[in-house]
Amino acid sequence: MAHSFLSFIAQPHEARAILGFSWGFAVAEGQISITPVVPLQPGEWDRHLPVLRREHPAWLFAPGYHQH
Repeated sequence: MAHSFLSFIAQPHEARAILGFSWGFAVAEGQISITPVVPLQPGEWDRHLPVLRREHPAWLFAPGYHQH
């Protein structure tokens, strides 16, 4: 399962997410099944922020989704 987010740079070194979705596949008993694409709520982006902030300390990551 993967989480993907469309984001943009609002200010120098500030990332803001617009939307997110999950997608992927599962393998069970040798059978592969595709997981449908599902929209993610803004809270899912927020759950990734601690890792993003830790791994990229020079960047700012705004919580929630933003349209501008």
